[in-house]
Amino acid sequence: MSREEMIRRLVAFSVQTARQESQAYWLHELFEKGFVGYRNFSDGKLKRELQLRGLDEIDDAYADDEPEELVLEDLDDSISSLANQRTDGMNT
Repeated sequence: MSREEMIRRLVAFSVQTARQESQAYWLHELFEKGFVGYRNFSDGKLKRELQLRGLDEIDDAYADDEPEELVLEDLDDSISSLANQRTDGMNT
């Protein structure tokens, strides 16, 4: 998996988690302590983060299936939507 794909998966997972969490305890910590950003992680740290979230394992039987790619594309769209909502909210 390329570095860009690792970053994309982690961002997509983080956005999905943020949207589903009813308790925002980790957002509190994020805003209090900050977040360096996945792009600033070393390759080793990216791999470790993927492992911790169970995102590093790809079942060979499903490696060529499209649903995973569609899910990532949907999450990319969600990120864009959130950014647009933020921009729209700032313009009102």
